[in-house]
Amino acid sequence: MSPVKEQINKIKEVIESACSKVGRDPGGVRIVAISKGAAPEKIVEVLEAGVSDIGENYFQEFSAKKKVLGNLPILWHFTGHVQTNKAAAVAENFSLIHSIDSVHLAEKFSQIGEKKKKEVPALIQIKMGKEAGYGFLPSDLLSAAHKLKKDWIQWKGLMMMAPPVSGAESARGYFKETRDLFLRLREQVFGESFTEISMGMSGDFSAAVEEGATLLRIGRAIFGERAPIKS
Repeated sequence: MSPVKEQINKIKEVIESACSKVGRDPGGVRIVAISKGAAPEKIVEVLEAGVSDIGENYFQEFSAKKKVLGNLPILWHFTGHVQTNKAAAVAENFSLIHSIDSVHLAEKFSQIGEKKKKEVPALIQIKMGKEAGYGFLPSDLLSAAHKLKKDWIQWKGLMMMAPPVSGAESARGYFKETRDLFLRLREQVFGESFTEISMGMSGDFSAAVEEGATLLRIGRAIFGERAPIKS
């Protein structure tokens, strides 16, 4: 068994255990393998281990991998910050965009969808604290939510970025806050098609599952440590 497959099997066991604790169906949780810095052959191993959702942070790196991987049955997720000049290419190539982090960017993707007459599936990126990078602060999102409703964006849920913390329990409060915000937005603004919560990474995904995550963005726990990649 390859190291990648072994790691994925371990992750699946943790997911099953976390779901059992809170009475969830493990089938409602998907692993998005974040392949930043990983070679294409490692992505093939991920597919062979039964994970078809692959996340990329940089469009340039994705493009190089796509040429090698061809028409393999991959569901590509864009999980990095979207540069406006790459928005059309991102919309064309990814099955889900996790990282729409401003009203301006939502308007850009809506224009792209209208031009192609095709809805763009996306998540709203939120951040828990200003030091957590890009995204809406929860308080800002509640006031901006109606401005984000665009005809050509199919809003699927939230993607949460947490500030640096140590371990699953330290992150649990952020996961709970994200779930509560998700439920409010689903009820008050976006409706029943709002189904996804993208949160939890290699060091804290067990708590994320217990608190309602449906998409886990896991890289290091699958591929090991990697050098940073620049766009």
